[in-house]
Order: sequence, then structure tokens, then C-alpha cells
Amino acid sequence: MLKISRSQLEAVSEHCSRNFEQRAVMHLRQAYAKQCEGRDDATITKYVEALIAFARSNNVVDQGHVLRLIDAQMVTAFSIATLTSYQRFRLKQAGIDEATRVRNFELALQARVNPVVISVSTDLAALERQGV
Repeated sequence: MLKISRSQLEAVSEHCSRNFEQRAVMHLRQAYAKQCEGRDDATITKYVEALIAFARSNNVVDQGHVLRLIDAQMVTAFSIATLTSYQRFRLKQAGIDEATRVRNFELALQARVNPVVISVSTDLAALERQGV
């Protein structure tokens, strides 16, 4: 039986992560050449690392799905800091498989407003100021 030590497993994992980061950078350079123009690999790699961290924090681990999130960010220019609660919910929704959560998130990014708002307030002006 072959035994793999924890340090060997960590080394393989690190190698796979770096390999994916490099492929993601190449993908961005090919698919979004205009947006990447004038940016060095280190800058794009930091961008990719941030989006991988965002994906992992939302339990998105499949590399194809992570690339879809990277593509969604490039297309919609969403800011992780300003995602709506509805958009976050669509990505974190429990009981839904990863592929569906990523697709639902992409759809939520395209939505102009939340699909349903329930309020007991009768102050419509206040609701409009809140972006509802």
C-alpha cells in the first residue's frame, strides 16, 4: 500500500492550486485580452487569487465553476463587497448542488432588482431611497 504523508499531500495540493491559477490567468488573457492589456501576470494572479478565495468562501471548489465565477466578474464587474443579500443567498443556498448555485448566482447578477420585496412599510419614498 502506498502511503502519502501530510506534507506530500500539501505539496501536491499547492502545486495543483498554482497550476489552476496559471491556467486561470491564461484564460483571462485569452478571453478578456482587452481588459488584461497593460496588466502584468502578478496583477492578474492577485485578481485570480481573490476570486478563488471568494469562491472557496462560498463552497465553490470545482475549477470549472470557479472559472465561471471569474468570467461572471469580468462580464458584470460585480464587487464582492457590494453584493446584495439576494445575490449572496443564491450562491450559498443550502441543499442545492454547486453547478446550480453558480448558475443561480449568474442569473442573480443579471437581475436589475430583487425579484420580490415584502415590506410592511407604507413609506414608498423611503423604500425607493433604499433601492427597493
